[in-house]
Amino acid sequence: MNARGGTVVRLIDVAMIILIGFLGVADLDERTTVQLPTAWEATLDTLQLSQRRLVLTAAANDLYHLELQGAMGLRRPLGSFTGPDTLKAVLSRAIEQQKPAGVDIDVEPAAEVQSAVHAVDACALLELDRNLSFQTPRESEKGE
Repeated sequence: MNARGGTVVRLIDVAMIILIGFLGVADLDERTTVQLPTAWEATLDTLQLSQRRLVLTAAANDLYHLELQGAMGLRRPLGSFTGPDTLKAVLSRAIEQQKPAGVDIDVEPAAEVQSAVHAVDACALLELDRNLSFQTPRESEKGE
């Protein structure tokens, strides 16, 4: 065997000894169990249903607009109404018919704060997942 081949074999021997040494001193006890995710089959209908949300817009004069937002982001109007009592009834009926994943509450700048509070309270009463967003008036629209 030539000198170069012998050196490579010695280096491999040293690397193997070091590896076996590390394995000998390593703590190989089983400490944790990793829970691997299970397979989940979802049909297109299931995915589309899970992405449907109601969009409730609170406008001025205690007026509300209700829309259904589908998986592709398209909105379909479900109606307009006034008053907090009507709000609860309409939301309850829409939940039974549409089975949304939650409600997005949009508050227009001209809407009263109490309208937003009524919308949030109605969603909480019906135990709905809800998101609240509002538009701030632009500086040009604010009174000085």
